[in-house]
Amino acid sequence: MNQQALQKRLKIVRSSRAKNTDFDFSVIPSAENVYSINLILSTMLPNPDDGKVSVENTKLDGMRDHISLPVTHPFMMKNNKVIKQVLYYLNHGQFSR
Repeated sequence: MNQQALQKRLKIVRSSRAKNTDFDFSVIPSAENVYSINLILSTMLPNPDDGKVSVENTKLDGMRDHISLPVTHPFMMKNNKVIKQVLYYLNHGQFSR
């Protein structure tokens, strides 16, 4: 899939997700392609990206907050920085800056 086709597909996915949500949500993407685990896919994504998704494509309509962190995509759930941000968000309704 070429980059133009990939971007078109990502726009469709982004526009169909998170519309008319009746719940609070925020997004934490991996910020830097230096942490990419998929260097080939990373070349087809707009920077910054983590080899799975570009940071720009994680910005969804209706989200309350958004923060990018320098972590690897597959291990985000166990990363202390991510965990601290999630706990802060749950207690304060926004990420810590």
